[in-house]
Amino acid sequence: MTVRTGDAVYWAATVIAGVIVVFAVASYVSNASEGEPVLPIAPLLLAIVIWLVGRFCRHTLNSG
Repeated sequence: MTVRTGDAVYWAATVIAGVIVVFAVASYVSNASEGEPVLPIAPLLLAIVIWLVGRFCRHTLNSG
């Protein structure tokens, strides 16, 4: 079984974005327990951008 380059890049980007989301949620929960719940928007936007770049690479690299 051969892993295509686009799929490998997509899954790597998905894992990285997932790790960022986990840390953002952990930060939110930690802040909420201290009485100051602040949703960290910048890391969530970064995770979305990384995931979208992975999707774009998957589509571009696998379509040839």
